[in-house]
Amino acid sequence: GTAAYTYRAAPRVSACSPTSGPTEGDTSISVHGVRFEGGLSYVCRFGNATVAATFLSDELVVCTSPANIQGAVALEVSVDAYNFTSDGLPYVYYDEPVVAALAPVGGPRHPGGTAVLVEGLGFGLGSDFRCRFGEEVVRAELVSDGVLSCTSPGQVTATNVDVGVSLNGQQYSRGAVQFAYHEPEGVVALSPSSGLTAGSTHVRVLG
Repeated sequence: GTAAYTYRAAPRVSACSPTSGPTEGDTSISVHGVRFEGGLSYVCRFGNATVAATFLSDELVVCTSPANIQGAVALEVSVDAYNFTSDGLPYVYYDEPVVAALAPVGGPRHPGGTAVLVEGLGFGLGSDFRCRFGEEVVRAELVSDGVLSCTSPGQVTATNVDVGVSLNGQQYSRGAVQFAYHEPEGVVALSPSSGLTAGSTHVRVLG
């Protein structure tokens, strides 16, 4: 008998999400492209390191980044574990970020909303910035390689919470820098509560 051999148009890769992750790897990455359907064995290659990939659709495979050294590598996909795409999709490895200090170091628990500068090391290679206050995650903006800006979320109780940052929207720094939530300041009473319209009454503000 004769064996049939099917020639297929080569797959291409066009984008990945996230586009960066820590050097220890273990980042879950969605790789977008075309013509992934009908493969035999799916593989992602990060520079020279290859890992198994999972087929989700003709335009999407998912893989987990292997450990690598800091810097940019080309991310490619194979549907047969032999022939790879050659699109040179950039994926950036960064050293785990370190949070050194917060400014200010605290704010009101309700409604939150304190503009916080997070100072540290190695933020510049990130791609999707977040701050985590305890369990609450908020978006962050890169101010400089050593500073992120974010806004504190509201908190139910006046307490200290650990603050971590993510440079890829997925994995967070480890560390022990804390943000101190306090009760919102409010004017509770005025003493005395009235005075002459001409003014010059001394009023104590109790809060």
